[in-house]
Amino acid sequence: MKNNRRIALSAFGMICCLFLNAQAGKNMNADGRTDTYKLIESYGYGVEVPDCGHPIKHITQQYDSILKKQVFAFTLHALLDDDRCGSTDRQRTEIKTFGISPESMKGHRGKTHIYKWKFKLDKGFQPSPNFCHIHQVKADAGPNAGAPIITLTPKVTADKKEVLQLHALTAKNVPTILAEEDLSLFK
Repeated sequence: MKNNRRIALSAFGMICCLFLNAQAGKNMNADGRTDTYKLIESYGYGVEVPDCGHPIKHITQQYDSILKKQVFAFTLHALLDDDRCGSTDRQRTEIKTFGISPESMKGHRGKTHIYKWKFKLDKGFQPSPNFCHIHQVKADAGPNAGAPIITLTPKVTADKKEVLQLHALTAKNVPTILAEEDLSLFK
């Protein structure tokens, strides 16, 4: 079982470089030239960031010396950022599909939808004991509309271990931890 968990979490990658399967198999890659938000939006994604409250770009592009290419870097500041310049109980920096995104980017019941990316968390990253997710897939319609179906969550456990958990909502709407791995593997 531990190997299955390791495989499942390892599939989520190690370096913060998005290779999202978008628009029928097109990869979204940082280019280091185009305005980052405009580049992301050109693929059909929406950008949600707290830039108006803390006026810096929270998604940028930078060169990664390991991959030897430009990558996307997502930044949040626990004491400076909020949720899209509104709620102060959490911070949000994300890209997402939404109503006007191409249908090929949206998952549908009975269809396979694949997300692939490589990521790493900064070595100084500290998971919050409260609300802290780094990836979610949410239902857009039906009885679970707006609810997270799959969530990747860095967390501090009751015994003070830092872990990365893969959560899923079962067919009976029961939240379940599918896999858990030591967070240090992702830093």
